[in-house]
Amino acid sequence: MIFFTFRHFIEMILHPFSHFLFSCFQNIERNSFPLFTGLPTYDQNNFLGFIRRYPNFFS
Repeated sequence: MIFFTFRHFIEMILHPFSHFLFSCFQNIERNSFPLFTGLPTYDQNNFLGFIRRYPNFFS
């Protein structure tokens, strides 16, 4: 049970990163261009868009 809650805590921290990486890979697959042309637009749905909206959140 302690291991389960610890793993849940880790997944809760890494959740936005996984969303961002998934959107990156999805766009790269969809465009099938060279690598950095398929990067997503940084809107509110991924982690870098959240950083760009709320830059003082982690400080």
